[in-house]
Amino acid sequence: MILSGDITERANEDEFADALAFLDEVCAITGLSRERVVVVPGNHDVSWSWSEAHFYECRAKGKEFAVPYFPKWENYQRFVTELHDPTAFTAERPYRLHRFDELRVAVAAMNSTIKESHRDDDHYGWCGDGQLRWFARELGELDGMLRIGVLHHNVRRKAVADNENLRDEDALSDILRDRLDLILHGHTHAGKEDRLPNGTLVLATGSAAVTEDWRPGETRNQYQVLRVDAWNTTRWAREWDGVRDWMPDIRADPERRRTQVPVRLIVPGWNSRRQTADEVSRFETGELWERWERGRDFAEQVVWTTQQDLGKEAQIHSRRTEDPPLRYLLVHQNGRPLRYVGIVDGPLDRTTLEDFDRRVFGPARVQHSEFVLVHRGPDEPELREHALVPHGIRVKTWNEYNALLDCTAYRTWLKRELDNDRLYPQKLYQPQRYRDIDRFGGAESEIRDDLLDQVSRELLAEDGCFVLVLGDAGYGKSFLVRRLAHRMLDNDRLGITPIVVYLKDRDKRQTVAEMVSNVLIPSNTSFAPDHFRHSLEAGSLALLIDGYDEFAVRVGYDNAAAQLRTFLDAAKGRARILLTTRPSHFRSTENVTSSLFASLQTVHHGRVRLLEPFDDDQQRAFLRRWFELEGAADPVVLAGEWMAALRQVDNLPELARTPRMLSFIVKDLRLEEIRSAVGRGVVTAADLYDRLVSRWLSEEAARIDPAGRGAVSEEQRRELLEEIALRLWQAGERDVTEDALQQAVRDVLDLPGLELTVDQAAQIAGSRTLLQVGDGCWKFTHQSVWEFLLASHLATFFRAGRADDLIGDARLTPLTGRFLRDLAPESVEAWLDGRSGDDPEDM
Repeated sequence: MILSGDITERANEDEFADALAFLDEVCAITGLSRERVVVVPGNHDVSWSWSEAHFYECRAKGKEFAVPYFPKWENYQRFVTELHDPTAFTAERPYRLHRFDELRVAVAAMNSTIKESHRDDDHYGWCGDGQLRWFARELGELDGMLRIGVLHHNVRRKAVADNENLRDEDALSDILRDRLDLILHGHTHAGKEDRLPNGTLVLATGSAAVTEDWRPGETRNQYQVLRVDAWNTTRWAREWDGVRDWMPDIRADPERRRTQVPVRLIVPGWNSRRQTADEVSRFETGELWERWERGRDFAEQVVWTTQQDLGKEAQIHSRRTEDPPLRYLLVHQNGRPLRYVGIVDGPLDRTTLEDFDRRVFGPARVQHSEFVLVHRGPDEPELREHALVPHGIRVKTWNEYNALLDCTAYRTWLKRELDNDRLYPQKLYQPQRYRDIDRFGGAESEIRDDLLDQVSRELLAEDGCFVLVLGDAGYGKSFLVRRLAHRMLDNDRLGITPIVVYLKDRDKRQTVAEMVSNVLIPSNTSFAPDHFRHSLEAGSLALLIDGYDEFAVRVGYDNAAAQLRTFLDAAKGRARILLTTRPSHFRSTENVTSSLFASLQTVHHGRVRLLEPFDDDQQRAFLRRWFELEGAADPVVLAGEWMAALRQVDNLPELARTPRMLSFIVKDLRLEEIRSAVGRGVVTAADLYDRLVSRWLSEEAARIDPAGRGAVSEEQRRELLEEIALRLWQAGERDVTEDALQQAVRDVLDLPGLELTVDQAAQIAGSRTLLQVGDGCWKFTHQSVWEFLLASHLATFFRAGRADDLIGDARLTPLTGRFLRDLAPESVEAWLDGRSGDDPEDM
């Protein structure tokens, strides 16, 4: 509800009391709270008596008359502060910006009575450049909101009497030219439509119940209703016919005389918030990241902390001054003096302290206010003492004010660790593709680019986020965590410290606080549990948790999703948490996503992303970067040669579609070996696969303490996989059901000796081998891996002369046949001689 001025006739106290009672009655009828009421002063709300008294007082004291003569608003100020709070209308800012974020609406309550007084020459509308520039800055920072400007005087100078007009209309049009979508004004009794020179819609509110004595004779009482939505704006306008009925207001639609009239008003950002191609491009180049860093306001963090400390009842208003630019908070609590909180985004010096005292704190001393100055710099005991003793200003560092963990030493230590990490060199990181997963576990069809930027944006959002990244083994989850941490550390002004937790080093019986405490030990960072919790909830920490599947190993599929609660319980306030895991650790993506979203406060605070394998361009880019880091003479040409060679070996390019497998290939194989395998030379395709599978399984086994309970060795994993591959072939299946997985671990593994249940062993087989989870079943990471493991198992029978025990009349694929011939060439030839020279590729 908006009141565009002239709330009273003489600006007397009893008139304002009646107005407040009337407003409360209207609010009760409409169901609106006082917070949904916007008021601006009109010329009749300026007390000429108080204005004249102020002039006489200044004359008696020999003082200059200083515009805007604040005492003239004394009764109006009392009305507004009772309607809202003491910060709603103050001497240094007699105007206000109302934000209704849930409505995506902002209302600039502008004061056009700055020069109004008891003197005849002062009866006109005036806002002043200072007020207009302040609104221009504040409105310019809003995105996707309907921006309404409200003032009393006529914005367009068309009134017969110039004292009804806003004399600095040109300044308003120039300074606020693209900052307002709609302007509403009062004063005139006719509800007219107009436009500023730039096309901004201007509507006069008009009068609905004014007697003829108080309005021009040609102007009838009328009312209008304006509806604004994402795609169109409609104006309903009706006037009283002077006798007994309402009729269409012909001024709104002179030609067709309709009551309902479409109005051209487009609200930027209301129609869609989908990311544009330009925005994607700007994020890829880092432009939006830098913009976020600049916009990541230290003042917003101070606001949040102050609100947490003082409770929801405290009313906090952000303010700033110009020349010099100073930012501060005005805090109101019932029964307490106003608190002014100065904000310095950096170290505090004596000049800045004196500026705050002169421009902000000094004028408020007559109100017996409290003064605090918060800065993001080192403690300066002498400056702190100087501020307190003569000025009564309490100076606090940011960590002190916010009761935060001081992670300075940890940041230095982590940056050094990441820079020296040879396994995950930062320059090798390749942007990753991904899909969005909905709350029911469904993956969208569109494959998106650059997961790093997407996760960065979500974690750095104002309200924080819990992001779950799913990716099969070797897809680059650990690299993503390290690259994100490094990127956050590169900019100190973010005010957010990434805490990287490698879960393979942690005990699942630990709390999150205990894990973080252990993480900080190598950097000699002091740890206080309450400071950690406050820092996490305040959003000054980002927990980057790598390897949930390694943390919750041996819990079984029945408990895998439930184990997530250890981390979901930490997602409070503005907590920023990234958790990576393999989807194969769970029965399905639906199993994990439903558990995640059921535990979060709102669906909007959770995101699930599914990593996609490399495409050809990413493979080539990864190889080029690899060879660049190795100092190759021509990395581009060399990467092309490797890509060409890989294509010549059956299915090897598809197997190399993950960062880990591709790195295994270039580490363990030579280009000449791959080329030799094509022609069945000394090194065969089976040799390449055997080395890659062995390397993969050895790393999987090494991720678990080999001396610990339930440690399944590389050899046991290989035996289990070969048995599963054989059973699938015999059954003519390609998918492994949970029953089949459990039966295989019963038959192959010594479960009592390993101290594992069937469910726990099945989970290890399903998540820490070369299997990937599908829709309620498991598949080998690639068809060629399954065929190689089958051939490897069959080769043992061929060498033992027992081929007929398994082969019989069964058929093998050509690739399995070639693998089998590579693994046991003499035995296969001997067996073929007894089969009339059959080619194993045709079996």
